[in-house]
Amino acid sequence: MAAAVVARARCAAVVAVARRSAATPVSQPTTRAATTTTTAARPQAFPGVGLVKYAGPGNRAPLAFNYYNADEVVAGAPMKEWLRFSVSMRHAAFGEGTNNVEAAKRRVDAAFEFATKLGLEWYTFRDGDVAPLLADGTTTAASEAASLREVAAHMAARQAEMGVQCLWGAADLTSHPRYAAGAATSPDASVFARAAGAVKAAMEATAALDGANFVFDGGAEGYGSLLNTNLRRELDHYARFLHMAVAHKQVRRCVWVELGQVAVG
Repeated sequence: MAAAVVARARCAAVVAVARRSAATPVSQPTTRAATTTTTAARPQAFPGVGLVKYAGPGNRAPLAFNYYNADEVVAGAPMKEWLRFSVSMRHAAFGEGTNNVEAAKRRVDAAFEFATKLGLEWYTFRDGDVAPLLADGTTTAASEAASLREVAAHMAARQAEMGVQCLWGAADLTSHPRYAAGAATSPDASVFARAAGAVKAAMEATAALDGANFVFDGGAEGYGSLLNTNLRRELDHYARFLHMAVAHKQVRRCVWVELGQVAVG
């Protein structure tokens, strides 16, 4: 009971601060007219490729589905609801990469075009897949978060325009050399803090995009050798990291509910 009272008090305090500091709502375009560039005017990444459709098992066309029929009802639901195929911005190469924000936006455009031509309704992303996240040390935590917010606003516009939605977002806690010894399990407190900041920014971008899920990729967590590793301590650090993420989600949720999804820093 006492914990619940404290939680409500924290939530009320955060909302009060949010009301004072949040002057304008997050830009989340919901209509085709809200976008600045129309599909027709935008250069196509895959010119000459039309909508890839279901053609049946006997089909010999190079760009057609032989077995996947999105609208076919299976066990009471369309196949596309059982199989939520998505375009992964992590594994699919679209154009020139994300060395700067404008290049990142063009990459997003190509990914959304790719998804619509496949007839897919979902995409997934990590922060470094869609916004500048350079391994040469030229970006800071603040600049990475700002770039992600700008590119996420562009993604929101494309979602509204093209009808492709975010299945999940994630923070890239593997690619940068700083995470060589782990992120949440790193022995360096500054790396732990940088990873926490990256997750915070990615969670907020995913929420702004109305993402269905947020994913924690723990594939690079852990140790190199048990000979110099306190495994119990690493597990405790990782658990603490996840608890911090859940606590942030709960505080943000109460702010979004109270303020109609106004973004609070």
